[in-house]
Amino acid sequence: WSLVVSFHNPHPPMVAAGKYFDKYWDLKEDFCVPPSIDTTHLEETPDKPDKNPKIQNVDAVKEWMVSYYAMVEEVDEHIGRLLRKLDESGLRKKTLVVFTSDHGESLGAHGKKGKGTFFEEAIRAPLMFRLPGVIPKGKEINI
Repeated sequence: WSLVVSFHNPHPPMVAAGKYFDKYWDLKEDFCVPPSIDTTHLEETPDKPDKNPKIQNVDAVKEWMVSYYAMVEEVDEHIGRLLRKLDESGLRKKTLVVFTSDHGESLGAHGKKGKGTFFEEAIRAPLMFRLPGVIPKGKEINI
């Protein structure tokens, strides 16, 4: 059998559910903004920072981070619910679970927002597998 589950979040319009948003809003002052928010390193390259000046504003980027992290946590919670149902149904050891995403998120890095660049932050995406008894727990391959 196969079940494909697709979550819209985290994608624009970047609106997070209240309980998740509130949690991260209270933490935003502790967020680390990417050092490359200062786009002077792009001056001698063909790649230019986004024209929206807010993308180079530390406070604005921290506010985007609130929504982004909140939406990621909400997706994580829903995936956890699905995994618990697999466990409860006795299908855990017989089910290959694959988690992936289509792109990363710049979140102010290199003066960018979103996915429209080839910088690491935008192109790196997760790819995770779970198949108990076959794939060792915690096995990591970095490519």
